[in-house]
Amino acid sequence: GDYTELTRALKKIIEKDLNVMCVSRAIDCVAKLAEGLRSLFSKESRSIIPSLLDKAKDKNKAVLSSIGKTLDTIWMSGCVLLGDY
Repeated sequence: GDYTELTRALKKIIEKDLNVMCVSRAIDCVAKLAEGLRSLFSKESRSIIPSLLDKAKDKNKAVLSSIGKTLDTIWMSGCVLLGDY
């Protein structure tokens, strides 16, 4: 399937939404997509990782925790490889 539109919507929430809980949940959704789709989510995960890393500058613990878990899930699910970055 094509998850580009869904990823684009989640990325917009992560980058622009001011509600911390919405941002945290959007990041959690990315983790669930990576966990379920595994390598099929590779292209989309590569497009959203820069937004996650940029959002890591946030000082909110819930957001930082979600980012850490999501990046781990993306890596462990095989969505990206070390050579990709």
